[in-house]
Amino acid sequence: SLKFFTQICWFFFEGPTSWKDSKTLIHDVLCPTRVHIRSESGENDHAIISEASLTLLLSELSSTSHLVRFAIRHALRLITRDTTTSLQTLLSKHTSSLKRLLFPRLLRTLPLPDQVAVIDALAYIVDRAPGLLPISDQNLLGFMSELLKMVSIADGEISDAGFSSVILIDKNGYAMSNSDEFKPKKKLQSHSSSVFLRNSFVLEDGSFEGRVVVPKELPLGVQLRVSTLLLFRALIRGFP
Repeated sequence: SLKFFTQICWFFFEGPTSWKDSKTLIHDVLCPTRVHIRSESGENDHAIISEASLTLLLSELSSTSHLVRFAIRHALRLITRDTTTSLQTLLSKHTSSLKRLLFPRLLRTLPLPDQVAVIDALAYIVDRAPGLLPISDQNLLGFMSELLKMVSIADGEISDAGFSSVILIDKNGYAMSNSDEFKPKKKLQSHSSSVFLRNSFVLEDGSFEGRVVVPKELPLGVQLRVSTLLLFRALIRGFP
């Protein structure tokens, strides 16, 4: 399915000139080891895409499926030629809908898969389009405040009676309750697709340039902490 989606996207939108080499390895934007290169010039004109198609893509940006989120990020990179200025321009008319998507309600009240999804999506937006959500935005500030409190409580740095009934994730990716001691689970939740994504793999085909590195799917608890770190990294880069 991912290969077909990639073929279709490349057929309609092609890709950045820098990708047009069969030996090029194309890593995910949120890959922790990816070299940070933020292009602000060059191919700033994004590909033509209908509002209906763009709305459909954005609605899946915070999908609970790791593979779907990756596919949407990759498609947006093709459409915007992998430039931050172009992505901000493309999404500028969708700021309100993105806020509804990223900040539906208090983070603590969301199921774990949805927490991972919105943190992952927000990390992408802040990293690739830092001007879309200013650091003074109340939704962003409230989200980051609650996320920071959740990880601090989980790591035993602080305590808060208001989180006593909330299941939190510690720094090792294990679930624990604020009212109890750490209670690691033998098996952490993961999406059903992860049975095929225990390791990363390279997607390549003659119909598109470059080789797309598809990241492996982590257990949800581990992914939540990784996505949290990526979000804080994006904030530091975007708002130095």
